[in-house]
Amino acid sequence: MRIFKLVTITILLPTICVFAQINTSRPAIDNITNKNGANESIETGETITVGDLHAVFIDNKEYGEHHRSGYNGISELKHSARDLNLFVPFYAGFNLEHIFAGDSLSNLFEPRKFPMELKRTSKTSVELHQTETPLSHVESWTTFKMVAPHYIDVSFRCIIKSDAFFKHGYAGIFWASYINAPQDKKIYFLGKDKESNENKWIGAYSTKHGVASTHIGVGD
Repeated sequence: MRIFKLVTITILLPTICVFAQINTSRPAIDNITNKNGANESIETGETITVGDLHAVFIDNKEYGEHHRSGYNGISELKHSARDLNLFVPFYAGFNLEHIFAGDSLSNLFEPRKFPMELKRTSKTSVELHQTETPLSHVESWTTFKMVAPHYIDVSFRCIIKSDAFFKHGYAGIFWASYINAPQDKKIYFLGKDKESNENKWIGAYSTKHGVASTHIGVGD
């Protein structure tokens, strides 16, 4: 059994990918109870408003008029100055999308496909729990905490219950945020284009899945 813990403050980008080195220190599992619905299972999403932000958190079940099954995390995020959801209503932000190990692309969307449970842990926080999944054998907990005036702190921890899927000493965890109609749809990274050997910022845009979506390293 292998365990790792990641704690981060979110910067809401189209995608977030983390490679974590596996270690063996077991994280504590929070179990907070209060009079405001703490530790109660949530069926249709949980709404929290703190400071300038209004957010709806969700597991991966379908709910409401638009939100599709499979998408989890933050289904709705609005600012007091603008009544527009930052995320596409069908999908979500900070959506736990992939667990990968460097060998196979099979069943990449594993976290979407297996049950999750959402619990209220305080007036300003929720916890998203997924029991051990059948391919990667990962159990995970994601805690979202709203912090005034306009922050969401995210704590992610998981237990890898089998080494069979992870053969290289690391686990890759991928989150996706489906931004609603951004002015600039490109993702920017430092690299070299085909015309020159100069390092510079490159803007990449894919019109749909699988089209101009892979950018290999210089040495690959």
